Amino acid sequence: MGTRARQFIILMSVFMAVLAAGCSEDDEKTLYIAFAAAPTDNCKVSVQKSEPYDYLSYGTLDLGHPYFDNEPVYYLYPQIHNYVVSEFDNIRVDPAGDFLQIEKAIVTFEWLSGREVLEASPDLAPLLSMETDFELKTYPNIIIFLPKEAGDPDQIVTIVRLITPDVGNMLTGLQNQTPENLSKLILGAHLRFEGHTFDGREIVSNDFVFPIEFCWGCLDVACRDENNNLIGYPACRPGQDSNPLGCEN
Repeated sequence: MGTRARQFIILMSVFMAVLAAGCSEDDEKTLYIAFAAAPTDNCKVSVQKSEPYDYLSYGTLDLGHPYFDNEPVYYLYPQIHNYVVSEFDNIRVDPAGDFLQIEKAIVTFEWLSGREVLEASPDLAPLLSMETDFELKTYPNIIIFLPKEAGDPDQIVTIVRLITPDVGNMLTGLQNQTPENLSKLILGAHLRFEGHTFDGREIVSNDFVFPIEFCWGCLDVACRDENNNLIGYPACRPGQDSNPLGCEN
């Protein structure tokens, strides 16, 4: 797949995620996954209060990176905007309804591109079954403040493991694929959060789609000492996305 075709698929998946989020029945009462925050050069990730946002439109996972030991993982830093408005007025003392507890993060998968590569090899059939057989759940137990009025959302950044070691181990079945075939594959990770306010309202976020592309050895940069002994890998998260750090760090 050419670079332009791959970029088009990624952009369309991002557009559809934004469109789906915009179709909420009540945009003023929404737990909204806004974007995937990008770490800074010193690997810090913090809330971004205003545009322009520094975000990732897609991720890259090096399935052959030695750091993973055949169990690649991918971490995402979603920024969440909470538009769920407090139903308590300023007179009421009890603060129980003024917080939202995010209890569950749910990840499902969809192949956005490259199904023909998987269908051409019986050995890769388990990767096709990821669309129906896998639903990853984590329990972040995040507390978010409820704004007093619409249009003034509370904002947080959290971390979610989109690709777990067992899923990553399945993806290493792509080892014998050519670079051309690997470049055709784009996995869409669908993320949503579920929780409730302390006064009992159940809250579900939008469905956020994050495209992940794959390579084998493209991010394998290692730092070594004068005796060629391995010191470490110059990345915030070795094996995923770019390598903003140098060995001197």
